[in-house]
Amino acid sequence: LVLSEKFGSSDEMTEVLVNYYIGAGHIDSYQLGAKRLRRGFSSGLSSGNVSTAFLCAGQWANFSTISAEIDLPSLLREMDYYLHHLELYKSELIKKFILCYRET
Repeated sequence: LVLSEKFGSSDEMTEVLVNYYIGAGHIDSYQLGAKRLRRGFSSGLSSGNVSTAFLCAGQWANFSTISAEIDLPSLLREMDYYLHHLELYKSELIKKFILCYRET
C-alpha cells in the first residue's frame, strides 16, 4: 500500500484502496481506513473510475459507522453527499448499502 501511494496514479490508487480495505485493510484502524477510503472516493471520481469510487464510499460508510470517526451529524451529512452522487450516477447497489448504514 505504501509503495502504491508513492508511485501509483490516482486511478490505480482508487483500486488499491478499495481492494486493500475490503481485504486485509480491516486490520488497520477503522478510522485510518475511513480517511483513506474517503480519499479513494475523491480520487476515483476525479479520474473517472466511478464504480470503484462508489465501492470506496460504501466501505467508508461501514468503517465510519464502526469507528465513530466523525460525529453523527457530520456522518449523516457526508452520507447524504455520497447518496447525492449515487443518485446522479444511477448506482443503485451501493446506494442501498449506504442507506442501510445511514439508518443504523
